[in-house]
Amino acid sequence: MSTPTTKLRFGIMCNSLEFPAWEAECIRALCRVAEPVILFLDEGAQPQRVGFFGKLRKLLFDPEMPWTLFLRRIGNRGSTALPRVDLTDELGQLEQRRVKTINKGRFSRYFPEDDIAVVRESKVDFIMRFAFGILRGEVLQAPRYGVWSFHHDDIEKYRGGPPCFWEIYHGDDVTGATLQRITDRLDGGIVLRRGYFRTAKTSYRVNRDSVYHASAIWPAQVCRDIQHDNAAYLDDEPTKSDAPIYYRPTRWQLAVFLLRVFRNYLGAQLRPLLKSDQWNVGVVQAGPEEWLQSKPMEKVRWFPSRPRREFVADPFPSVDREGEVLVESYDYRNETGFITAYDAATGEVLDDGGIRESHHLSYPLTVSVDGSLYCLPECASQGELRWYRREGKDWKPAGTLLQEPVLDATLLEHDGRWWLFGTKLNDGQDTKLFIWSAEAPEGPWEPHPLNPVKADVRSSRPAGRFFRHEGKLYRPAQDCSAGYGGAVAINRVERLTRESFAEVEVARIEPEKNGPYPSGLHTLCVDGRQTVVDGKREIFIPRASWNHLCRRVRRLFKR
Repeated sequence: MSTPTTKLRFGIMCNSLEFPAWEAECIRALCRVAEPVILFLDEGAQPQRVGFFGKLRKLLFDPEMPWTLFLRRIGNRGSTALPRVDLTDELGQLEQRRVKTINKGRFSRYFPEDDIAVVRESKVDFIMRFAFGILRGEVLQAPRYGVWSFHHDDIEKYRGGPPCFWEIYHGDDVTGATLQRITDRLDGGIVLRRGYFRTAKTSYRVNRDSVYHASAIWPAQVCRDIQHDNAAYLDDEPTKSDAPIYYRPTRWQLAVFLLRVFRNYLGAQLRPLLKSDQWNVGVVQAGPEEWLQSKPMEKVRWFPSRPRREFVADPFPSVDREGEVLVESYDYRNETGFITAYDAATGEVLDDGGIRESHHLSYPLTVSVDGSLYCLPECASQGELRWYRREGKDWKPAGTLLQEPVLDATLLEHDGRWWLFGTKLNDGQDTKLFIWSAEAPEGPWEPHPLNPVKADVRSSRPAGRFFRHEGKLYRPAQDCSAGYGGAVAINRVERLTRESFAEVEVARIEPEKNGPYPSGLHTLCVDGRQTVVDGKREIFIPRASWNHLCRRVRRLFKR
């Protein structure tokens, strides 16, 4: 891995040395890869004293007061992203410049000439903006790489604010976020990082906090790209958005919002009692070109249906035995999965080829290494990634590859190096993609410096083996935006090195809506002209409902 030769210098636009926790998290991540030089303090952000009668008048007549009360009593209560963190010890020794901006029009603010001169003299490479509102003018061009700012919403759908609120109000499955290089164009910056997260429709606090925390690392990742000459996007064209501008909700909009949140909460509580997931495995006579054209799931030959309390999923063709498919077999009676071998032609269980443990196993990826076949079943509940080697009819433990709770670990040999892709249990398990690499599959494995290399609930979590077509490398991934395992996105890998990673979604495969398993699809393994997939249906499963009810009662007694 190449070592960056220069350390970037950056400034911070802020109101004080006390920052919300997520901003402090962002600054600390930046300080590990770049050097803070100067603080620009917003002179216009000083709080104004309001007397008793002013507070009373605001309480009675201010149309935004219901929103303020909501934040105080509900929206900000228990937040992990908003508590103030004092960074005096880390930043107090830096030069501090108080700036009184020039206001033009209703919103635009400009730095005075003498302050712009200070920016240039400081020789900062970029400035991180956490204050000053809508900035325009020469200050945006003074640093070498401009001024960076967050927009915590999908900028193509929502401009204005409050952040991460209107997605819940409108029932959007995903909440977007963008780190951008600000330009003079209103809401038209240069995108540096972009992510999409499943909307937490039952809690504004959870939705906002999760997006804040997940995006905090992005500026540090951009710094690493700059240091390794992988940041040509800094000079891309600014985005154009015709999205409506939103403001703080009125009292009626807030009332509607609260009713919808209650409805969502009620649905989330009732659904597991009424419906559960039952998966099955199918075979499709189709190769890479069909999937890259986003052709629908048609003519799937499904395995024989299972009893309601069981399902099979996560199919992977064996490399050493033609016609054998390894799958996860799950039983709701003990809520544990194990690995079973099936005949792809008949859908019948084979006598040998399975793996059983006392803990849950799933996603039995197989890979051939030096003439031996290995299986890497997911066992994230054990906090590590293990693999097994085929010896005759049995699978024998071959050791631990990684001391990480990796979900759906997918192994790849590429450009003379081994790569391991996966998400992590309890760390954005459907959203954040992590990569490790090693010279040999036995390790030692080193984490990618940009981890998590991607934050997109629509196309991060692995959904099967990589495959190649016409010299290009493709990675199937799960679309979990509307729920776990909703569909499969196929990403073309544009760049994969020890310093950088980039991929672009090129196709999306939906479940067969008129078929027997219309509710989901989360594994797609291309094996020549044949592909194995899985599908989901939502049905009432008495044992699953009983298990869920028992867990809820146990939690109630613990409280």
